Amino acid sequence: MLHAPPGRLTLGVLLPTRLDHPSQELLAMEAERGRVDALFAPAPHTAEAPDPVTLLSGLSGATDHIGLVAAGSPSGWEPHQLVRRHTSLDVLSTGRAGWHLTDPAGTPADEALRLWTAAHRDGTPGAVPPVQRQPVLFRTDEPATRDTFTARHADVVLTAPRDRRSARRRYAAIADGVRAAGRNPEHVLIWSELTVSTMDGPARLADHLQRCHEERTADGFLLSFPEQPGLLVDFVDHVVPELWRRGLFPNAYEGPNLRATLGLPEHAPIPGGVHA
Repeated sequence: MLHAPPGRLTLGVLLPTRLDHPSQELLAMEAERGRVDALFAPAPHTAEAPDPVTLLSGLSGATDHIGLVAAGSPSGWEPHQLVRRHTSLDVLSTGRAGWHLTDPAGTPADEALRLWTAAHRDGTPGAVPPVQRQPVLFRTDEPATRDTFTARHADVVLTAPRDRRSARRRYAAIADGVRAAGRNPEHVLIWSELTVSTMDGPARLADHLQRCHEERTADGFLLSFPEQPGLLVDFVDHVVPELWRRGLFPNAYEGPNLRATLGLPEHAPIPGGVHA
């Protein structure tokens, strides 16, 4: 399962939300300096945590190319509110928005996807369409459930495998599910979540990323640096150049929006519609 361009590793970084805004802005700029594809703002777990769409809207002005992925559940939102929030981020960032749709996926999410499709097909009076046909849709893999929504709609699936063997099995299972849903598995990226707690040899970390990518256990990685955000700077300074030297990672952003940067095709509705 190869994705355009061939051999291209894709990378995202999880933003530590406990930092103040200037620090978050600095990390966003550092991630962009390393040509990281996307910056993730997690769903808030406390009342003090910032709203991810609001946070990323603010960071859009400090960055030019990096994708901005807001996590959040559709529960408690009307579909038109979901569409407005994520469309606003896409417009503010000129096509860099992604939505990490957290559980549960149900009627509000289905209807939000339908509204985006209708906006491009028919036009919606008084509504501002997103720059992308719809924000890039990220979903966390749920192996224990029969998650047909992910198979039918996700652009990027996030996994947390225990080891390389289980990662290969899950990679193949996700691809099979996408194929069974009537989609091309080459149009879906599978990312592995990876926590970086120390920078013990940039070449060793680059070796791990390369091995997983070449063995088809992951098309990319969502990296987190929870204990020491400064490790992101070390990653950009030392690991990213190693990936450049190996030809695994581009040293320039490709395409006008996040979907193109990731090598994903323009979104098109699947046969039979959202609820089929």
